[in-house]
Amino acid sequence: MRGTSLHSQDRHYRNFRIEYDPPPIPDRNHDWRWAHEDYDGPGDRRCGTSKSLEAAKQDIDALCEELA
Repeated sequence: MRGTSLHSQDRHYRNFRIEYDPPPIPDRNHDWRWAHEDYDGPGDRRCGTSKSLEAAKQDIDALCEELA
């Protein structure tokens, strides 16, 4: 995760770091980036983007259920 944005705000949820880091594009569906603390790069599905903090938590919940 980049973590260099002036808008960066880190949060933690279920061993995932969630960061507000809107890219410089008009599409707001990717403003929140998240990754597991043990994210291991390409091929590791424990990362993604979401449109809001609440959506990120829901996406993390869904992924955790899927991987369980």
